[in-house]
Parts: sequence; C-alpha cells; structure tokens
Amino acid sequence: MKKFITSAMVCVAIVSMMVLSSCGNSCDANDFSGQVQDAVSELQSAINAYAADPTEANCSAYKDKAQGYLDVVEGFSDCAADIGQGQYDAAIQAARQSVNDITCN
Repeated sequence: MKKFITSAMVCVAIVSMMVLSSCGNSCDANDFSGQVQDAVSELQSAINAYAADPTEANCSAYKDKAQGYLDVVEGFSDCAADIGQGQYDAAIQAARQSVNDITCN
C-alpha cells in the first residue's frame, strides 16, 4: 500500500510541477494555483484517511479525489503551452492510468 500511495503522489507532483512551472500569458496562474491547492488538500486528506484505515470506502474516496485533482489540472491545459501539449497530455494520461490501476477490493 505504501508503494501505491507513493507512486500516485509522484504522478500528482510531476503533473503539478509541469503545469505550475509553465503558466504563461495564456492562463490565469492565480486561479490555477487556488484550484489546484484545494484539490491537492482534498487528495491529501483522502490519502491520509486511506493510509490510516485502508478500507474499500477510503480507497474509493482516494481514487475519486485523485481523479478530481486530475480533472482540475487538465482544465488548465492552456498553461502547458510552454512545455508542449504532447508532454502535458502524456503526463495526465500516465497519472490517470496510475489512478485507474488502483484496485479497491
């Protein structure tokens, strides 16, 4: 379980760093950081709950919050212009696949 949580958090960190470091003129960096900070806080709470009590319900909540986080980040694809849309899309896809691979039963 620890490896599973760690790898998911690595994906979250990579996507965040890619987008945060590339917010240019075409995106609202303040709006992005506020929404992402909220999504990360919710995700971290779900991770902590699952780590403390690895039930199916907590796992499902964790997956839901991880998908929600990725939805928020994906909504700011215009911030990825400086790093290249292909690299950005690949990072989002890899993160989504990691979340989809989580089994909660």
